[in-house]
Amino acid sequence: MAAWFELEASSLLALSLIVLVAGVVRGFSGFALSAVTMVLGVAILSPLELIPICFWLEVGASIMMLKQGWAQAQRHTVTILALTSA
Repeated sequence: MAAWFELEASSLLALSLIVLVAGVVRGFSGFALSAVTMVLGVAILSPLELIPICFWLEVGASIMMLKQGWAQAQRHTVTILALTSA
C-alpha cells in the first residue's frame, strides 16, 4: 500500500509532473484532476495506490475554493431547493 514511499526519484518526479498537469486541467475546466491523475499515473502506481492520492488532492483543491464559493453561494436558493427536495 505504501509503494509510493519506495518510488525512485525519476518516478516520483514523473508523478509530480502528472499531478501538476492534472492541476492545470482542473484550473481550466473545474474538474478532471482525479481523472487525469489516474489515467496517466497508472503507468507508475497501481490504481489502488492512486485512489488515496487523488482523494487528498481533491480535498485540498476543494478546501482552497471553499472561501470563494461560500462568498458567492446563493444560500436562499439552496435552502429552498434543499427543503423542497424531500
